[in-house]
Amino acid sequence: MYEAIVRNVKQQPAKPDIVFFTGDLAFSGTNPEYGLLRERFLDPLRAALPKDCPIFTVPGNHDVDRKRAGNPRSWMTDVEQQRMFQQVDEDGRQKRVDMILPRFEAYRTLEHALGAWGEDWLASEMGAACATREINGKRVAVVGINTAWLCHDDEDWGRLTAGRTMVDAALKRASDTAPSLIIVIGHHPLAAMTGEKDWSDGERIRSRLEQANAIYLHGHLHRSGAQKSGDAMQSALAIQAPSGFQAGDSPIWRNGVMWGEANLATGRLVIEPLRWNDDHREYVFDTDAAPSRLRIAKRDAYAYPLPGPKPENPPAASLFSEQPIVPAPEGWRIIDAAELARMTAERLTTEEMADWFNGSFPRWEAATAAGVRPRQIVDGLVRTFEAAHHAAPRPVARLLTGAGGEGKSAALLQTAAGLLRGVRPWTCLWRQSSTAELPGNWLELMPPKPDHAWIVTIDDAENVAAGLPSALHSFNVRTDVHFVLAAREADWVLRGLNDQMWQRVADFRRVRLVGLDEEDARRIAEGWAAWGGGAMGRLQNHTSEGAAKILLDNARELAGKHEEGSLLGALLMTREGEELRQRVSRLMAPWVSAPGVGDKTLLDIYAMIAAMHAENQLYLSRTVLAFALRCDELRLDCGPLRVLRSEAMVDGGTTYVLTRHRRIAEAARDWLVESGYEVDRWYPFLARSALSEFLKNRGRNQDINSWHRDLARHFLNAGPVRWSIARAISKALFEVDRDDPLRLTDYSHILRATEQPGEALALMREHAPRFPGRRDVLYEWGVSAGAAGDLGLDVWLVARSLADDRRAPFLPNNVRLALAGLGSAFRELAATTCRSEFAAAQAACGRLGLRIPELDPTGRKYFEAYAAAAPSPSRVALSVESDITMFSKAAAEASYEAELENVHGLDALIGEPDGYSYKMLAAAVSGENGDRRNNSGNRS
Repeated sequence: MYEAIVRNVKQQPAKPDIVFFTGDLAFSGTNPEYGLLRERFLDPLRAALPKDCPIFTVPGNHDVDRKRAGNPRSWMTDVEQQRMFQQVDEDGRQKRVDMILPRFEAYRTLEHALGAWGEDWLASEMGAACATREINGKRVAVVGINTAWLCHDDEDWGRLTAGRTMVDAALKRASDTAPSLIIVIGHHPLAAMTGEKDWSDGERIRSRLEQANAIYLHGHLHRSGAQKSGDAMQSALAIQAPSGFQAGDSPIWRNGVMWGEANLATGRLVIEPLRWNDDHREYVFDTDAAPSRLRIAKRDAYAYPLPGPKPENPPAASLFSEQPIVPAPEGWRIIDAAELARMTAERLTTEEMADWFNGSFPRWEAATAAGVRPRQIVDGLVRTFEAAHHAAPRPVARLLTGAGGEGKSAALLQTAAGLLRGVRPWTCLWRQSSTAELPGNWLELMPPKPDHAWIVTIDDAENVAAGLPSALHSFNVRTDVHFVLAAREADWVLRGLNDQMWQRVADFRRVRLVGLDEEDARRIAEGWAAWGGGAMGRLQNHTSEGAAKILLDNARELAGKHEEGSLLGALLMTREGEELRQRVSRLMAPWVSAPGVGDKTLLDIYAMIAAMHAENQLYLSRTVLAFALRCDELRLDCGPLRVLRSEAMVDGGTTYVLTRHRRIAEAARDWLVESGYEVDRWYPFLARSALSEFLKNRGRNQDINSWHRDLARHFLNAGPVRWSIARAISKALFEVDRDDPLRLTDYSHILRATEQPGEALALMREHAPRFPGRRDVLYEWGVSAGAAGDLGLDVWLVARSLADDRRAPFLPNNVRLALAGLGSAFRELAATTCRSEFAAAQAACGRLGLRIPELDPTGRKYFEAYAAAAPSPSRVALSVESDITMFSKAAAEASYEAELENVHGLDALIGEPDGYSYKMLAAAVSGENGDRRNNSGNRS
């Protein structure tokens, strides 16, 4: 075998620039073994290599002489001993020299004679090695780590470490040389250093490799292959070497050698793994060394994207395996591992990644970029689907749900990518347009293949989820099709979707993203650090640990305030801070003249969205916005919303249109106002559009009540500075539908509440006569008259709202409000005229009000005060009838106090007060009114 390896080197058309041995150069780490190795293999190999070709080696578990010293894991249980072992100073060096290094004495002798490190690194303070070489004008840094420090027996796995601080120090030394490429060699896979021991730090070492954009070459598993470190989503590309010689002719233990080429111009690492075929006595291409999807077309080699700087010339698509030939319907895309490799082959710029870290809408290239670490929930989803793969009892469906801005869309793409980049073959059917309908040819799109599974990936799933369970019936014999969905919780609930609809067709569960924990914060911050200071925002002088702590603190603060999208808010606070305003203004400034839809610019459209979100009015739907812009939802989605999403300025929900976070909305609104832009005009504009759309489409807008009343009352409650907006909204709604008495009474109420009673009375005087039988209109007309100072007219109109009219049955609220309003008017009349009959009428209204069934505490308080306004008459037995007679007579007297200009023609419209009958009122306050149906003509 040694002769075969040397012969293979000699046969290569291009000689190697570097040779790596990833450990296990011997069997038991003794001098005689290394002597034979030099004589039979290493010296002949050296002669076949170029004179300047360096050989780098690291020790493996078989390079440990276990007869020397004791078991190092016996003292690593002591925390102080652990600390000393890890130290990169004289104390740490001495600890390793005294307690561990005798076990590597023979290996060190070999390495001194053979290796190119130029130092006895195992005995150094750093405990790791670093060397640089200039190759074809590029600086390559090679780092050596010892994963075999703690090796002792067959129970090594999960109990090892190369020492994170030692790895840190070596990587820092390498980075300080500004290399074009960093290659780290060690013996064990990172998983062998990941366990439950106190010193287990495989995850942390992996993070350091990712941050350094390093290639990790290792051995130990005795076969060719490649793996992404960790969960198949990380940037530290780990290449697994074959065993040069383990056994003779054996069908189990196969010998091999691997050639590799790092091409910085194309950003690719190409490997050519060879295995020994003893029948033919030659090396042949190892087809099992990597997934077939990574094979380069028409070549015995596999290709991986290189971690590190953006390639100067991205690889052509033809270098990878052919794209899937199955056609996808409009709005859908079929993605396999090769297609994903094409999509992500070109490394994004630091600026593009900074935008992603700042919350830009996720796309495959950023969400799955080198260095980006998915949250823990992605790991769990990948494990769930991998366990199901092609042999699950029924389809597995997982719904990622939660508030907007919690990372659902990113987790969705990362889950699919984790499966595509995994060991077992998957293909993804991805809905790339949020308006795409469910395909009618599901089965044709996803043909079954041996040992293969499909993952259907749907964001904004609420707008197609209702049809999914029935579609799944067609998969009743398929166990290889699974679903990962994402939807904002509010959108899911709005569509009336529930878990029960899935029970018979799929293993369905919700996975809710909410809040942030310490581990996820660390993962996110390490992703920032992996892209360097330029991507760290204002945290470029912080370590990843420090950035993670700030992020976690901000996330917890926002979660405590129950703000929607606390994760995105925390990202913005952590990374942008006070600079958010500057970022928002920089993005928005070019939109002033950017085309939007029709005569509305992109800035206009975003101003509408930001205006609503900044006020925390979260019911601007795509339907309403499209109607307001006089376009269909598809044009809206593919036009302005797509642009705004790409700039991380709007969220991706399919029902409601929101900015990515309320802090962004507030910053946008403030910038617009300071720029002289009239933001407030959009509130009445959108309210008018919402009502018009509702009327045209006959009531499909479930948020119409929010547009009807909540919006205007929001600005009413905001104080006098915002009252003009409340009035403009109510006026706009009234002008859309003048035939609806509710629009009239709401408008009048807002005018009164914003201290414009004269305008309210004028409005009612002009329009209320069209609704003479509406108790609520009569009441509002009367109250507006009272607010304008005409108390006589107030009493007359409110008394009429309580009078008998079989066409208008009472609602409980009619009686309570009218008696309260009437009592208030009598009180004012009593005060201005000093007439006792008005005070007595006020008391009568109070006593009648107290008889109302199920009276609320606030109403009871008012009516008790009214009842105490005058002493009870001594000669009259109090009853409902006597109190009605008392206020009826007072109402007739009060009508004479009405101002003449306000009552012209009123008697002809509603009659005189002395002619009113109140039998229905008597029944209502006595609890005898059996007709309390919600009459749409008498809503109050």
